[in-house]
Amino acid sequence: MRKVAIIGTGRVGLPLGLSLKDAGLDVFGIDKNRVLIEKVNSGEMPFHEPGYSEILKKGFKIFEDISAIKDATDIIITVGTPLLNHVETDLSFIKNVLHSVIDNLRPQQNIIMRSTIAPGTMEYVKNYLESNSPYRVGTDIFLSYCPERLAEGKAYNELKVLPQVIGAGDPRSQELAEEIFLKLSPKIHKTNFVNAELTKICNNIFPYIKFATANYFAYISEHFGGNIYEILKFANEDYPRGGIPVPGFSAGTCLRKDFGMINEHFPFADILISAWKINEFTPKFLVDTLSDTKDIKGSTVGILGYTFKKDADDIRDSLVVKLYRYIERKSPKVILISDFNIKSDFVEDEIKNLDQNLLRDVDILFVGANHTDYTEFLQGLVNEAREITIVDIWNVGKQNKLVYTNKEIR
Repeated sequence: MRKVAIIGTGRVGLPLGLSLKDAGLDVFGIDKNRVLIEKVNSGEMPFHEPGYSEILKKGFKIFEDISAIKDATDIIITVGTPLLNHVETDLSFIKNVLHSVIDNLRPQQNIIMRSTIAPGTMEYVKNYLESNSPYRVGTDIFLSYCPERLAEGKAYNELKVLPQVIGAGDPRSQELAEEIFLKLSPKIHKTNFVNAELTKICNNIFPYIKFATANYFAYISEHFGGNIYEILKFANEDYPRGGIPVPGFSAGTCLRKDFGMINEHFPFADILISAWKINEFTPKFLVDTLSDTKDIKGSTVGILGYTFKKDADDIRDSLVVKLYRYIERKSPKVILISDFNIKSDFVEDEIKNLDQNLLRDVDILFVGANHTDYTEFLQGLVNEAREITIVDIWNVGKQNKLVYTNKEIR
């Protein structure tokens, strides 16, 4: 029977491991995060990912000692590849894991890389394994790249319906990976390493460019005195070539960095760098736009929502962190933050899981995330006696204005 070890049981590895276990495979995890290990081993999901709590209650074990992989037939590596400060892919996490894997590797084991990686990384992984072990890929051990393609919060369903891309350099590696993912996916696309790497990156970069376009239209509209929300209504409604998204923060652990996995290989300015600059400017755009009409200095400022996307509990690479710093530069009296989705033991020190009612005491309120329950909250502010200025790039309050007061809410 196949026995699968998942190295890295975070937001990519844990849902995959639980889904494979639910499909009947023998699966266990490897991780260094002791808080996460304790939660999972006691049957508690460490983050929000609907559909997995009941599966986890049936038992899923994570070990801290990587030597446990000696008992596995298949090793799935899900560690990340961050971007260094100067647009360079950081391979240190992969290298460290590979070093530990090699110390515990045995013949005929199958290694699958899962996280987003830059083109050429799988060739590096293959060469590293062969240079630092007695094994040859394709004969002694096997290697493939099977990228994760899921939207956070939708893993349980999407693992069952999305096609799985498998990139490999030899038929047996391709076959072993296919046997695993056919337990979940209805369709398999088989290709080489580079095509699989680029498929994943293109899937991530395309919406990033699309969101940058929406944000750029917002900047243009503000410059000319237009109303971006009316413009989008007229551009999209009943028009077959519309489809322009609303502006907002575009970031997160994939969108904010994956452009760099391409750009580090080219010395030219291009559409990817431009998209990055546009999206990264959004927090300053909001603070500057408000500052044209209202002084932040000495004000009590609130931020409603701190995660990087709607209805998530993940703050990694959230642009709201950048918004916080730009507000701070304007010397407010205090900045209050509220996001009910955040688990208090996984956040930075300055983030407080405040009661939303405290945000009724603010002078200025920035909407940082478009969580589902925020529309009702904002519309409820119309009854507050004090005047609150609201900066709402997501148009969560449905007022079709970037800046409005609670007294103007319809």
